[in-house]
Amino acid sequence: MMTDTHVLSPSVRAWWRLQQAAAPTPLQCSASDFAERLSLCDMQLAQGRGRSLQGFALGISSRQPQPDFTQQWLLMRFDSFLYLERLIVALACRRGGVGRELLQQTLQWARERGLERVCCQVHERPSNRVAQAFVEAMGFAAIEIVMLPSRDIVGLYQRSSATAMP
Repeated sequence: MMTDTHVLSPSVRAWWRLQQAAAPTPLQCSASDFAERLSLCDMQLAQGRGRSLQGFALGISSRQPQPDFTQQWLLMRFDSFLYLERLIVALACRRGGVGRELLQQTLQWARERGLERVCCQVHERPSNRVAQAFVEAMGFAAIEIVMLPSRDIVGLYQRSSATAMP
């Protein structure tokens, strides 16, 4: 299979490779699609040790509306939020606090910009039980289950950016 990684800078290429290795199937995409998605995100956080990328988080604030179905759904219900578009942790780093640290940084980023809540989606079909357990353990509450235009079914979650993590 031919990939289009040549369009990415070395750091973005590392993010894309981590996503391809660690993300569930619905988040898999070409390098150019990833670069385009990344350019839409006003929050871009990375966690690493030395030269090793352990994880990253991408978010789109309600002040930077995009034509994304989930963000449009959230904009119809909330005025001030950060949509956590994705949080990816390397398989070897899972259950080591990387995801928790990235989520703490995400909450801080939202607070510093006066955003009241952080919202995210987790796939129900196809199921992503690990992500669902993670967001619930981190204090997110389910809002609603919706069907995306792709026919995937996702659970939408939210939590206050002001409260401490459990």
